Amino acid sequence: MSVAALISAGFLAAACGGGTSNLPGGPSPTTTDHAPGSATTPIAPVQPFPSLTGRWRTSGTHIVYRNIATGSTPGSYSCEGSLTIESQDGAAFTGRLTTQGHGWNSDRFCTGSGTLTGNIATPDGSVAIARLDGGFGVNQCTYIQRGNEYSGLARDTEIRFERNDTLRCPVNMDGGPGMPLVEFERTITLAFARW
Repeated sequence: MSVAALISAGFLAAACGGGTSNLPGGPSPTTTDHAPGSATTPIAPVQPFPSLTGRWRTSGTHIVYRNIATGSTPGSYSCEGSLTIESQDGAAFTGRLTTQGHGWNSDRFCTGSGTLTGNIATPDGSVAIARLDGGFGVNQCTYIQRGNEYSGLARDTEIRFERNDTLRCPVNMDGGPGMPLVEFERTITLAFARW
């Protein structure tokens, strides 16, 4: 290549801004040119929980006393009442419970009230737990072991919880002078359907 050609090439390079370092390049590695939510930035799907807010009526709520020694059930009581879920925040819910029996014999076991506070553990509501601040009377019984939590399910159309206690009660559930005391397992089932 002649000296004149080299000088011409140098002048051209200088006139165009020098070497290749000033040539436009691609986007910088930290630059993003995609919209949020596109395939390159995955967003975790929202897991909705069943909506429980509103009024519920009893549908199979009952209390059963089972004599632990004999297996007999001298006390089985069907209860009626209602549950009003007043608030829900995602999986957590709170409501007011009131129940009673169908007359004196069942009222003394079924009468209960309090605040039911629960948590839905699975998005479909098939697993849930709850606590009842308040509860049910024990008539002439005393606690040996008191259950802490109700477990069950909480779905859009059905709420069902169960808990077991161990009580010492008169053998015939009614008491009386000299009546022997025995141990019972008490099962409380809370079952509700939409009003």
